[in-house]
Amino acid sequence: MVLAITAMIVCIIVARHLWERPADNEAREQADLYNAATVLTLTVAALFS
Repeated sequence: MVLAITAMIVCIIVARHLWERPADNEAREQADLYNAATVLTLTVAALFS
């Protein structure tokens, strides 16, 4: 079940281009924060739906 949820979340991120890629090193921290928020949001949504 964990593998299925993980695969679904990865599929959504890839298909909808939700993963942020920083243009330079200065934007890396902010992109990491956005990516973590995306993963957390999708995980919570998948677990509670």
